Amino acid sequence: AEVGSSAAEATESAERWLAQRPDHGYNFARAQPRLGVLGRVGPAGPSCVRRLGHCVMDVSNFRASERWYKQRFGLITSDEVDLPKGGHALGAFMRCDRGAEFADHHTLFLVGS
Repeated sequence: AEVGSSAAEATESAERWLAQRPDHGYNFARAQPRLGVLGRVGPAGPSCVRRLGHCVMDVSNFRASERWYKQRFGLITSDEVDLPKGGHALGAFMRCDRGAEFADHHTLFLVGS
């Protein structure tokens, strides 16, 4: 479905695609019929992310990672977690910047190790 289409149109498009896609089978603990075969869930190309929710990532360099997610994905920092008594920032809660449209709060938490 194209960006801006209704939920019903997106659902209909996904159902049409799923009905046409080949069944590559599933791998299980004792049987791997798909061994070495890539099983795509959708057509090759950029993904169409609809939502990112409550993901926590332990990172070695918190500030560098924060910058990276801001530059690559347009995330914005909602809140920071600081060490007590004026210590440095330990991590940040980040969210998608949807402009005037509502966005889920705290979609990603980066914590420095």
